[in-house]
Amino acid sequence: MFKKRVGFVTACFLAIGAFFLIFKNYNFERLDDPDHYYHLRLSQIIAEKDMIPKVLPQVEDLGWGKIFREKEFLFHQLTGFFYRINGEAGVEAVVPVLGVSILCLLIGAAYIVIGMGFLSSVLVVLLGVMGANYFVQRIVMLRPHLLAILIFMGIFTVYLKVLLRNLVTKKDWVILFLFYVIFVLSYHAFYVPLALSAIFWFCARDKINLPRFALGIVLSTAAGIILNPYFPGNIELALRHLAIATVDLSDSQLNFGIELIPLRSDVFFKLHGAFLGR
Repeated sequence: MFKKRVGFVTACFLAIGAFFLIFKNYNFERLDDPDHYYHLRLSQIIAEKDMIPKVLPQVEDLGWGKIFREKEFLFHQLTGFFYRINGEAGVEAVVPVLGVSILCLLIGAAYIVIGMGFLSSVLVVLLGVMGANYFVQRIVMLRPHLLAILIFMGIFTVYLKVLLRNLVTKKDWVILFLFYVIFVLSYHAFYVPLALSAIFWFCARDKINLPRFALGIVLSTAAGIILNPYFPGNIELALRHLAIATVDLSDSQLNFGIELIPLRSDVFFKLHGAFLGR
């Protein structure tokens, strides 16, 4: 086990280096990313007024001057905390912290839970991430989905442990249910981990107490929803975004799921090869 831990720590250092190489390669022009400034300003408001804003008069054209429903509550509490520490630079530091954490968690799942070799785990994760161009773009942007992806991968890792090792402890269940609460407080799409739990329920129906598992998931999800200071507005926003992703999909120009599409080999080397050779 000690050897596994040393290997995992080493892999995390490699992930840190890989992330900053990726981050530098995807040096986005912030003038083309207005959401970046929205998250900075909201973090500033939270930090300087030390409050949970219920109105944003700066965004009156969207009606937020009358009522503001925060759909990424915990993420902005986190960025507000970092703003208190070091202003805008502190908020922007959240990106590499969460981005590296995502890579480390993926490597840990492959190395410790699945049981892949050290080098195989690192190469599969890093090359896999670099080969998913749109996913890479998502993890180097100042966006609430960074925290959501990290927590979602934590949930997925616990499920992998149960399925592959046929072993689960009380600590695993506590961590799992805590992950659900944090995810729902962090991101509006509480139905995403619920869908994952339904898949897990089907796959592990012979390994766990299904009624107790279902009750834990429902209660932890409900706790996250109700603990949100913007409740019940967070439910309204979640359903509205779900409608955009389903009912309104045929009438929109949005592309869902493109983060999972891998690059062709020639595009991969054209994009990353020249950079690594610098």
